[in-house]
Amino acid sequence: MPNSGILLVDKPTDMTSHDLVNIVRKVFHTKKVGHNGTLDPDATGVMVLCINQATRLNEYLVADEKFYRATIKFGQETDTQDISGEVTKKCEKPAVDIDGVKAVLASFIGVQDQTPPMYSAIKKDGKPLYKYAREGIDIGEIPKRQIEVLSIDCVSYTCDEAVIDVHCSKGTYIRTLCQDIARALGSCGCMAALRRMRVGAFEITSCHSVEAIKAAEFPYDLLLPMSQVVPFPKTVLSTELILKDLMNGKKIPFEGIALSEPKEGQLCQAIYQDELIAIGRYENKMFVPKKVFHL
Repeated sequence: MPNSGILLVDKPTDMTSHDLVNIVRKVFHTKKVGHNGTLDPDATGVMVLCINQATRLNEYLVADEKFYRATIKFGQETDTQDISGEVTKKCEKPAVDIDGVKAVLASFIGVQDQTPPMYSAIKKDGKPLYKYAREGIDIGEIPKRQIEVLSIDCVSYTCDEAVIDVHCSKGTYIRTLCQDIARALGSCGCMAALRRMRVGAFEITSCHSVEAIKAAEFPYDLLLPMSQVVPFPKTVLSTELILKDLMNGKKIPFEGIALSEPKEGQLCQAIYQDELIAIGRYENKMFVPKKVFHL
């Protein structure tokens, strides 16, 4: 499937995730472009886009962990919790040294409940919260969500701002984390900048700029093959007859190349001539197809 795969993009600032998808659709001359996680317009960094048949892989590429670099601006809070919002509060800047900052950051490590911001895409009664916020509608208390901060480090700190690196679970709102950190420092603050450095195994160093994508003579050469991005044990199809059976939805013997035999019921992938053919489950030493891709 040479016309299908994963495109890693370094999203620039002042561009919505939808804008980026539209650009890629035009470059690749296809409507089949999807993503597995948005970024706010002012945020930059890793976005994982699925092209053509790879859009069917989205459910398998959702990363549990993400890495961000964020800048906290001290002295003010906004209604959106980032620098783009309207100022709702002003206060004194932190009066602590770097050791005090590190101690506060350490207190945020671990599993915790976080209240999502009103300006978010989380839905209530089928309607995104940000629409209620824009309409000035009070929806009462927003339900908390459990998140986990696995690590958080201070890159730099002045009384005006702090730059932090955050390794966290999916669903974590860095804007909210920035505001909470500023409050814990005895001040107030909002997120001034955000860069996503990694999504699961996909790192910023492997991403292409929008300019490079637009300028590519053969843009499909920029794609990661589908067989390289699915983190499941592999069975390699040895004959065209087995391939035909699988393409017809039949289960086939599992001929694994994994270091250990998959667990019963575990998701696996079937490969033929280095191409991903199907996603399925390992059952009684057989590969039972769940999703078959067209060659």
